[in-house]
Amino acid sequence: MSVAPRVTVVIPTWNGRALLELVMPSLERQEYRDFETLLVDNGSSDGTAEHARERWPWAEVVALPRNVGFAAGVNRGIERARGQYVALVNNDMELDPAFLGELVAALDGEPAAASATAKMLFLDDREVLDGAGDVLHWSGVVRLRGRGERDRGQYDEPAEVFSACGGAALYRRAAFEEVGLFDEAFFAQMEDVDWGFRARLAGHGCRYVPGAVVYHKGSASMWRDGRRDPRFWGMPVRNCIWMWVKNYPPDCLLRNAHLLLGHELTGLYFATREGMARAQLRAWRDALRGLPRVLRQRRQIQSRRRIGRRELEQVVQAEPVSWRRAWSLLRGGRPAAPRAPG
Repeated sequence: MSVAPRVTVVIPTWNGRALLELVMPSLERQEYRDFETLLVDNGSSDGTAEHARERWPWAEVVALPRNVGFAAGVNRGIERARGQYVALVNNDMELDPAFLGELVAALDGEPAAASATAKMLFLDDREVLDGAGDVLHWSGVVRLRGRGERDRGQYDEPAEVFSACGGAALYRRAAFEEVGLFDEAFFAQMEDVDWGFRARLAGHGCRYVPGAVVYHKGSASMWRDGRRDPRFWGMPVRNCIWMWVKNYPPDCLLRNAHLLLGHELTGLYFATREGMARAQLRAWRDALRGLPRVLRQRRQIQSRRRIGRRELEQVVQAEPVSWRRAWSLLRGGRPAAPRAPG
């Protein structure tokens, strides 16, 4: 039996054959070499699996018969992982050569952290931040720290952040065994924040590692004719509701109910303005239909919780927040003109 590597890199992909020419060569150039690679193909119809086996024989291809979503796809990879750490990398990323080594060093040095997240920049404008860790507001708004800002070094210090962006992060495999895998009902979007919340309630933190740099191309599949695809509009709405229903301790729900309601009403306003009111209402309907399952999950999560409101207040942001900007960021939109910090 071969010696297990320290890191298993899991790359989910769906009809992303061309994108692999970006991420796979940058993975080959990693300075840290003690890793294996699992490429999880989500039922692609563009010959991704066959092409990858021929082009990169050093990577194991896990070919799924259909598109089961990001959460389920990476779960299939995590289940096959042999490494102490599991790195999740989107197929539309270019990795700096120090990426893996910086993340491994961060988790080696922080035993209480369950995950570490990278500094993300836009591929087509490498001076603009795509994100420096996830920020959660008590209203349920989730945003990428620094997204759209010009990179002037303002996020060049390691820091504790609420959670990791699952497109460029490193996780302890033991944390998955303790906290569980990603919630496959989310399909895609917010599943990484939900997992980060569960890990935090279990007493585990998340480190932002500025030396681990990636360049993100961004997904064009969520846009149609310059507008958000209605199929993807409601997904973060539904998943955000499930996230806070599952994870907010009882006193946090009571103290912030007005903010959570305000978030949803603001969302309906912007959805109506964008012609997405039906998508928004369908998302609320789907969230309600899933509540029995989510409430069962909540009982289990809260019964195992090791921290409460006081500890969460150290990492969850208080209001006010710019609703317009937060809603744009939650939807995955990129600001038209990057703004300077502050």
